[in-house]
Amino acid sequence: MAKRKTSKIRQSARDEDCTINIVGVCSSDSDTVVLCHFPSEGKGMGIKSHDLSAGYGCALCHDAVDGRLKNAEFREHAEFYMRRSILRTHLRLIDKELMVLK
Repeated sequence: MAKRKTSKIRQSARDEDCTINIVGVCSSDSDTVVLCHFPSEGKGMGIKSHDLSAGYGCALCHDAVDGRLKNAEFREHAEFYMRRSILRTHLRLIDKELMVLK
């Protein structure tokens, strides 16, 4: 699978709401939101997942996803939080016309 870095998608996270929203973790601080990459095919040490396997995340939720912040809620429900974030982020990308469904 070819890696595609899409700076427009990464830049689109600026001033967005967090779509990860981990209960008890999320700061809801749009000033800290970046595109957070989730584990997927092709990810490895020093290699990010594709930008479509990512979601908008505040600094605290991003830390939980990357394991810098140990959080039982995220560990127990990681798949739910990541899937929900990807869907929410894709819907925003469609609204911004950065992703088009034909």
